[in-house]
This record gives sequence, C-alpha cells and structure tokens, in this order.
Amino acid sequence: MIDVDVIIAAHDPSRAVDRAVSSVLDHTRANVRVTVVCHNIARSAFAGLLSPWLTDERLRFLDVSDGRKDPSGPFNAGLDAADAEFVSIMGSDDSLEPGAIDSWLAVARRTTSDAVLARIRHAHGGFILTPPTRPYRQRNLSGVKDRLAYRTAPLGLLRRTTVGELRFPAVADGRPGEDFPFTAALWFADTRISFDRGGPAYLVHDDAVERVTTRPRPMHHDTATLTLFLASDAARRLNQRARHALGVKALRQNVTSWIALRPLEHDWSAQDAQDVASAIEALVEFAPRALNEVSRLDAKVLTLCRSGDPNDVRAARRLVARRTTPSLDTILPAKLSRVFAREAPVRYLTATLLLR
Repeated sequence: MIDVDVIIAAHDPSRAVDRAVSSVLDHTRANVRVTVVCHNIARSAFAGLLSPWLTDERLRFLDVSDGRKDPSGPFNAGLDAADAEFVSIMGSDDSLEPGAIDSWLAVARRTTSDAVLARIRHAHGGFILTPPTRPYRQRNLSGVKDRLAYRTAPLGLLRRTTVGELRFPAVADGRPGEDFPFTAALWFADTRISFDRGGPAYLVHDDAVERVTTRPRPMHHDTATLTLFLASDAARRLNQRARHALGVKALRQNVTSWIALRPLEHDWSAQDAQDVASAIEALVEFAPRALNEVSRLDAKVLTLCRSGDPNDVRAARRLVARRTTPSLDTILPAKLSRVFAREAPVRYLTATLLLR
C-alpha cells in the first residue's frame, strides 16, 4: 500500500513544478506517489520540466478542466483519486526539505495521529510561526487550546480516512480562502493532531512571478469566502469556544492583512470600505467577544473600519504600520480584564516566540 499520496495542483509551466516533484520523489524513503493535477492546461505543458520522472511509477497526472482559477478543483480531484494511508497537498511553487515526509510519517505512526502539521519556512528566510501552540506541545493538539485556527493551510499529512468526504469548497473568481473551511472542519473536530516541531520543513518559495495568495485584489475577493463560511451550516455547528478562536484569529490576521495589502489611498473605493465593514460585522456576530481579546491597536483599526468610510479605512491603514512596534497598544488587549486570556496578545505572542 502507498504510504502517502502527495497532490500538487499545477496550472502554469513557468512555475517550478519540477522542484516540488523532486523534493518528494528524490528525498523520501517512504512509499510515496506524486499526483500532478494539470489544471486547465494540457499535461504536455509539463513534459519537459518533469522529464526525469516521466517513467517513474511514483508520478502520475490527472486532468481537471473546470475553467476556474482557484485550486479547489485540482486538490479535490487529487483527494478523490487518492488511496494511500495519508494524503498531503503542495503548492506548485513550493518544496520540502529532504526527509520531510518520512519525518511526518514517523510522527503519525508513533502518535497514531490523524494529522501531522509541518513546520513551514520561507525558502530564503525564517520560519512561519504558526500555529502558536501551548509551549512545546507536539501531540494531542486541541483546536482551541493550541490555536490551530492560525494554521489555515493543511500542510503536512492528513489521514485519508479522516478526511473522508471533506473537500475544499469552490471559490469564485480565483478568490483566496478555499482552505479556511476545510481546516476549520478538521482542526475543531475529534481529530488526533500532532505537530512535527523539529522535523524538516515545508518550504514556501517566493520566486514565482506572482503568487495568487499575495497580490492585492478587489476587497470582495478577500472577504467573500470568509463571510460565506461564517454563514454556512458547518460554521453554525461549531461550539462557542471554536467560534471565538476562529473569530479572534480572523480579526487579528485576515482583516488586518486585507488592509495592509492596500497601501495606496486610491486603492480604497467606497465599496471596498463597505466590504471590510460588513466582514467585521459578520465576525462580531459569529464570535461576539472576539473584539475583547485583540490588541488595543487592532481594536482601533477595526473600529475605524467598521464605519465603512474609505477615509476611516485609510486612517486605519496608517495605524496598521505600527503593529510590529512593541508598545502597550500592541501588548494589551482591548478589554484589560482579558489580559491573560488564551487569545489575548500576551499569551498569543509568547506562544509564537516559543516556536522560534
């Protein structure tokens, strides 16, 4: 039986798909198979890049022609075709450090886990410090107690039978966020989760001409997937603690990143400002006490954005630049009585620093 089915969604032959494939097939001892899902493009477009492995039985191709831009279709096709004990997904821009899958698999079997979270590192930089778990926690992670909401991408290993029929939702117009509902359903269920805190990392590369996840877009592209999830039956089924954890994370990271990615004043239309305001209101309705545990600075940013006025959002953008400067406004929560709460800045930042 195949140990791990690795699924790579590929839509552009200018991306280093060969690097991704090589990092798996040339540096893994376990019985793996790489599925390159050709998304709205002929597999022949990748023949030159992948010529060293075309006769390797561990490489296969799937074709998905759905006319869409988001990776939900190819990832779901890969999951449908998988029959290994575990599955793993990769971006076509990225790669794995040697032995990463072997390390994840060893953790999964030693701890009988349903999921193993990978360490993530910028290929030419430092580690991405998520999730900010309880200090040094490695096994039996809790979605709430170990702040798994901060690990949106399901990078690492997932037991195929645990994934079951769960799939990535289709996202219109190439909007981001297809992984948010997917991981929320896994992290806040009865999933046995481990974190390979010291093993080889998943490497995020930034040498593509343009990564879909980092380019500025119309605001409704960013807010739509989140607000649709908040209104879904899956979100309504989450308990209050899970909703709170997801709400604080989304306010602290998603909303502020939407603002930070639009530094120019002319990037803000009246509709953009209203879209941000509507998303914040949806989050507050979903997790009513979430605003209490963001930092005082973030609370000021969010209060300005809730007005729906482009001028207020521009003022909020100027405040966002101060988020990385240590101060009482960045360390204390909006509601002082919540200073030692799990999601408040003191404990959140401490847990993040311990990941270094």
